[in-house]
Amino acid sequence: MRTAKLMRRLPGATLALLSLALLFIACSAPAPVIQGKVLSVSADGGTITLQDDMNPQNQPQAYDIREAEIGAEPAEGDQLRIVYRAEGGANVALRVMNITRQKAREASGH
Repeated sequence: MRTAKLMRRLPGATLALLSLALLFIACSAPAPVIQGKVLSVSADGGTITLQDDMNPQNQPQAYDIREAEIGAEPAEGDQLRIVYRAEGGANVALRVMNITRQKAREASGH
């Protein structure tokens, strides 16, 4: 009999746990996005320095792009949009979209 009661309560407990997990995910802050011009690319290509277009008064920031999903490799002078997260005092890029190269590709018909 105890097993039967437990089995009836288990779906409700599972549903409550899933609801809490979804609520936690929905309430977490989205990753910030920055758009700007590449001022420099490190020698190994793993870090870029970007000047924020929306806040040009801010100091340029470095972004670690080694693990990022990258559409087209960034070069100095390119316009980028970066989705990132701040991690241990560093900006770690999650996705790098090269606006300059994308516009060039569209203009060439590819």
